[in-house]
Amino acid sequence: MTFREVKMIQNYVLSGDIILRKEWFGCLVCNIKNGHFNQYNDDAFSILKEIKNPLTIIELKNILKENNFKISKKNLTRFLQEMYLDGVVLKSDKTQGALIFFENEKNLRKDCLASPSSVTIYITNLCTKACKHCVNNSSPLINQRDEYSIEEWFKILQKLRDFGVCSLVFTGGEPLLKDNIFEILKKADEMKFSISLLTDFDDLNENHIVKLKNLLYLSYIQVSLDGASEENHDFIRGKGSFVKAIQRMRLLQKHDIPYTISTTVNNRNISEIDCIVDISREYGAKYLYFNPLAPYGRAKERLIDWILSDRQLYWLGKKYLQLIADGMVNPGNPFWEENIEKINDDQFHPFKGALTAVSLGVYNFSIGSKGECYLDSKMKAENLLCLGNALDDDIKKMWHHPKLDFLRSHYSPSFFAFIDQSLIQEE
Repeated sequence: MTFREVKMIQNYVLSGDIILRKEWFGCLVCNIKNGHFNQYNDDAFSILKEIKNPLTIIELKNILKENNFKISKKNLTRFLQEMYLDGVVLKSDKTQGALIFFENEKNLRKDCLASPSSVTIYITNLCTKACKHCVNNSSPLINQRDEYSIEEWFKILQKLRDFGVCSLVFTGGEPLLKDNIFEILKKADEMKFSISLLTDFDDLNENHIVKLKNLLYLSYIQVSLDGASEENHDFIRGKGSFVKAIQRMRLLQKHDIPYTISTTVNNRNISEIDCIVDISREYGAKYLYFNPLAPYGRAKERLIDWILSDRQLYWLGKKYLQLIADGMVNPGNPFWEENIEKINDDQFHPFKGALTAVSLGVYNFSIGSKGECYLDSKMKAENLLCLGNALDDDIKKMWHHPKLDFLRSHYSPSFFAFIDQSLIQEE
């Protein structure tokens, strides 16, 4: 038997580590192990949906032909090989259990995804800290009595799974203070969500690490570093926080758990950007995010004098691009990677309007500790456009709520999906 003949009888099947969703532009593929998303066209969806169960190239080509989809054997082979290299398909005789959503939907909207690609869950408002910029007004004094129980969260997770959500971001407060948090994470893992955990838990230890490493679909952990010195980090997060942050990063590095550092850039720490980069590299952070301090949550009252000027925002955007171009930082965000060529464009201002921006409701959604639903953290903090309750209301109806039509009217595939908050207030 020749090599070519062997290739023709090889079975291809969708990987069990991906979620495939039909969308208006074709399809969205999420790798739930690393949380990465890719978009493909209608032709790709027509092919991929047929290999939920293993098929040879010849079998697949015949099925496509029956469905009036014409493609040469050569091009089909090339496409499957590309998908194999991208981890979307496997060469296997066994079904892998890939999830496919919206396959039979006929009238998908073109101003948003069929469902949120990612949902942020503020699992608790309780926290050991009371950071000066907290968007959730979390603190050690929070009463958890009315926060949802593990059973209620299980019901919400099932609703999100039924609606085709790919990725969950667990945050707080401090999510590791939530009762039964690892049972909730385990349930999300079993349901095949890509999981991210935002934590600054000072008591993170080896026992937590073992439980985290047991999650198949934990894509990354995010920790905070709001200064390269105790003086500036602790100014935001409280005395002793900097030392604990370094210990936390060292522990994650030791156990080879991928993590991201998020830095809230303000007037106190903007001069420490290079030192923050050095720390991120020393302790093996996979990604480094720079997020300008914005006037909402506690920062609206406590840190208004530390918010960056437009000139500083412009400098920060250019600095971030240069660090990315120099290979010093991995942004973990396609927006920055796609705009590297604009590094010398004096008109390009990536953080323009960032301080007053809110979501257009195209990709993401958020749920509070008592089930309250908003589009993003700023809307939640400002109590703008509450869409309902995740336990009591239909999530699909909330995602398609008429009050979001105004926001989505501003959406363009070539435009970053945010709008100025003032326009919502006027509306």
